[in-house]
Amino acid sequence: MKEYFQFTRKERISIILLLVLIGITGTIPAFLNNGTKEPQPSFALYEEEIKQLERLSSKSIPEKTEEREDYSDHTVASYNSSTHHLFVFDPNTLSEEDWKKLGVRGKTIITIRNYISKGGRFRKPEDLSKVYGLTEKDVKRLLPYVKINAEQSKATIFETAKGNKQRNTNENNTTYSILQAIDINEADTGLFIQLPGIGNKLARRIINFRDKLGGFYSVEQVGETFGLADSVFQKLKPRLICGEMKTKKININTATAGDLSKHPYLNWSLANTIVQYRTQHGNFKTLAELDQIQLLDRGQIAKLLPYLSVE
Repeated sequence: MKEYFQFTRKERISIILLLVLIGITGTIPAFLNNGTKEPQPSFALYEEEIKQLERLSSKSIPEKTEEREDYSDHTVASYNSSTHHLFVFDPNTLSEEDWKKLGVRGKTIITIRNYISKGGRFRKPEDLSKVYGLTEKDVKRLLPYVKINAEQSKATIFETAKGNKQRNTNENNTTYSILQAIDINEADTGLFIQLPGIGNKLARRIINFRDKLGGFYSVEQVGETFGLADSVFQKLKPRLICGEMKTKKININTATAGDLSKHPYLNWSLANTIVQYRTQHGNFKTLAELDQIQLLDRGQIAKLLPYLSVE
């Protein structure tokens, strides 16, 4: 019996190694299962949103809510032509009261005023059709009366360089160095570097941000550049103008979630929600349909509209 239960040193080492290998083999499947566990489909993340969209699509007419009533087509009927009158106007200078006289709804007026206050300009009458909340009927009704002041739309902004004051001793008068403003959609790094507080790195960031957006439509957008302090932006803002708006459009009827998510104003969640809505309801007929997507608020839609198209 003693011979059967005695092992040499090599045999003992072999037995220990064998037991270790058996233990490792037994635990490998558990590790593999944890490491290769299939992730939940991304569609599940948007299940609740899709259910909400299905509930909306089950109604022939969307419910009229206080928040959205100014943008629904059926509210147009509430504006009787006898309650307002038409006259020649410049949308860049028109007052809130005058907009009301033209029959434009309150929230649409707020959108227009916010756009102008942030540096936006109407450069041709057809720009009126880009106003979010302004119906096609309103645009056709108002378009013949739009007259834009050409001098104002091309307004060249100048700034007096206080540090470069020079006295002419012969004529005993003072001259100033006048610096012309730059177009934020046309300027290169060399022009941006000439602005106060802008170095080579910030100039490149502004241009990269402009390229990712697809062009600027407002001077205020320059202030969104990563790393550009608001104090610096406020100093250089008077030197900036937004020339002719030529934003690059994304067709939301053909773009993938990946394409949409590349835009700085959209993340993957919002981009995928737009695509899922399109899958559920078919192609978008107008950009106004984005207002039906619960995850998109009006502020996001207003920022996105200049970069989107349905054709």
